Amino acid sequence: MKRIFSMAVVSVALAACSTPPQPQVQDTLYVRLEQAGAQLDPVAGASLINAYRRANGLPPLQLDGELMRAAEVAADRAAREDRSTFGEMPQLPLSAGRPAHVKLSAGYLTMAEAFSGWRDVPLYNKALLSRDARSLGIAAIRAPQGKYRVYWALATDG
Repeated sequence: MKRIFSMAVVSVALAACSTPPQPQVQDTLYVRLEQAGAQLDPVAGASLINAYRRANGLPPLQLDGELMRAAEVAADRAAREDRSTFGEMPQLPLSAGRPAHVKLSAGYLTMAEAFSGWRDVPLYNKALLSRDARSLGIAAIRAPQGKYRVYWALATDG
């Protein structure tokens, strides 16, 4: 019995050594998105937003493909126009008649910086803590030659 237990412990230890380490959610929040090849981790971003909502007694938001596309289109447009994007865009229609509320920003280089900035600005904080929202989309578009280098969009359905 002792020998079987020892073999099981060795097997688990060897399996742990052969499994590549998984990136920590926290690590992806600090990826500098102005660098070539860097990508936003929307799951980590949503986790950060949902932790904030939970701390404020609100239910989590689900990542939504349609809202992700709306955010990407909005951030891409701002990056191509290379303009200050602070503020809110008009509502965009989604399927089933629900609107996407899109907030734009620029210049934050990491998801952690963007979240911190959004939380500190009443217009964005209202979106983060909306009681009506059920879903969200996040996008960051890299524009290395642009004034702000990274353009952001946060889209919610409420």
